[in-house]
Amino acid sequence: MSPEAIQLKSPGKEADLWSFGCNIFEMLVGKPPFKSDSQEETFEKIKMGDYKFPNVFNLLINNNAGISRNCEGYHKKLASVE
Repeated sequence: MSPEAIQLKSPGKEADLWSFGCNIFEMLVGKPPFKSDSQEETFEKIKMGDYKFPNVFNLLINNNAGISRNCEGYHKKLASVE
């Protein structure tokens, strides 16, 4: 759920790109970027843009496991909250 949807704002193309970024994160990392113990905590993390790539992701990049360092940068742009 995009930050716009949580805040009951009209979503636009930015919400679609944000969701796309979340899907990319989940494909790369294996879990959703804002996963929390409760729905309220998840929504708060979404609104704040509070997520981190796990340390193993950097290990894969540094060991040339076929993941580009640019991938993390692209994702951060897609998942930004404004």
